[in-house]
Amino acid sequence: YLDAVAGHARRMWTTFDFRLMALGAVISLAAASIQLWDTKRVFLNSGMKSQKHAHALILYGLVMAMLSASMLSNSYILSEGSVVCFLIATLLFYLARETADATNSGAAQASLAGLLLLNALMCNLIPEHSGDIWNGNTQKSSTFQVSYLVSDAVFLVVMALGMIQGALRFNPKGSLFLYNSCLALLYSFLKNNSTGRQEGEGEEFWRNPNNVAKQIHALTLASLLWCGFEKNSRKKAIRALFFLLPELYIVMVTEHGRLGLGLAYIEIYIFIILLVKVQFVERRIDLEMLCVALLSLYCKQIFSATGHQAQFSALQYNAAFVGFSDFNWWRGAALLALNTFGGSVCVAHLLACVYAQKTGQKTVARKTVAYSTFGLTFSLTHIFVMLCCMIHCRHLMVW
Repeated sequence: YLDAVAGHARRMWTTFDFRLMALGAVISLAAASIQLWDTKRVFLNSGMKSQKHAHALILYGLVMAMLSASMLSNSYILSEGSVVCFLIATLLFYLARETADATNSGAAQASLAGLLLLNALMCNLIPEHSGDIWNGNTQKSSTFQVSYLVSDAVFLVVMALGMIQGALRFNPKGSLFLYNSCLALLYSFLKNNSTGRQEGEGEEFWRNPNNVAKQIHALTLASLLWCGFEKNSRKKAIRALFFLLPELYIVMVTEHGRLGLGLAYIEIYIFIILLVKVQFVERRIDLEMLCVALLSLYCKQIFSATGHQAQFSALQYNAAFVGFSDFNWWRGAALLALNTFGGSVCVAHLLACVYAQKTGQKTVARKTVAYSTFGLTFSLTHIFVMLCCMIHCRHLMVW
C-alpha cells in the first residue's frame, strides 16, 4: 500500500513539460559540444599528440564520465562533495607523478602536497547524509565541533596571504583591507560571545554585530569599486578576490562554513602557484587542461564543504539577515546568493587572475577556451541531472 501511495504521489508531483525539457536538453548538449570541441582543439590539438597527452585525455574523460554517471543516482547527488574529493585526489596524484621528473619541480611538488592535505581537510568538513530522503532527514550532525577560534585563526592566515599575493602593504588599499578584515573578526567574536539578549538592545555601537556587519557590507562594496580603477588587470583580479573575503566570511553562518571558506582561499592561493608553474614554466598544456578541470571540481567541493547540499532544505536562510533585523527581498537574495555560491564565484574568478596578462589575441583565445573547459563540467552534470529527474520522477534535485 505504501509503495502504491508513493508511486501515485510521485506521478502527481512530477508533471513535466517534456517540450521544454527537450529544449533544455538540446541547449545543454549544444553547450557541452562547443566546450568539448574547444577543449580538444586547443589543449589537445593535432600538433601535440604524444603518449602523455593521450594519458591526460583518457584521465580527463574518465573523471568526467564518473562525475556525470554519479548524477544518475539521487544519493550520489546529495553526496556529490565526497565524490568530487575522490576525483580531485586522483587528479592531484596524477599531476604529482607527471611533475616529479621536471626540472626544479620542488615548488610544484610542495604545492601538490599542500593541496592533497587541504583536500583531506575539506573532505572531513562535508556533511554526510542519512539517505532518509522522503522524510527530509538527509543531513547527519557533524562528528566534531569547530571552535570559532580555529576558523578565525585560519582567517588570519588567509588575510596574511591576501596581503602578500595582492601586494597590499601599508598603502590606502591595504589599510582598508586590514580594517575590513578586523571588522570581520570582531563580528565573529560578537556573534559567538553574545549574552543572550536581542541584538541592538542596550548595546553600544561597536558591541552590536549588526552595526559591524553593515560597515563590512559598505566597505566591501567601496573596495571593489576602488579596485575597478586598477590599471593592471591581473593585480586587479587578485585584489578583488581578496577584497571579497571579509564579506564572504560573515555571510557564512556556521563555523564549519567559515572554516571551509578559509581553507578554500588557501587552496586558491596554492593553486595559483601550481597553475602558473605548469602553464608558464613547464609549458605542459595537457597538465594545464587538467588544472582547469580541477578548478571546476573545486567549485563543487567548496559548495559542499561550506555546509551546502543540492536541496532547498539545506539553504542557510539566516544569511539573508546578516547585519539586518528586517527582511528585504533584493538584499536578502544577494546575501543568500553570496552564502550559497560565494566559493564558486571565487574559484571562477581565479581563472581571470591566472589568464589576466595582456599578450594579444592568443592569450584572449586561451582564456576563452579555459572558461569553456571550466564550464564543460557543469554542462555535463546538468545533462545527467535532467536525466536523473526523468528516470526517478523526483523534484528533489531539480534546483
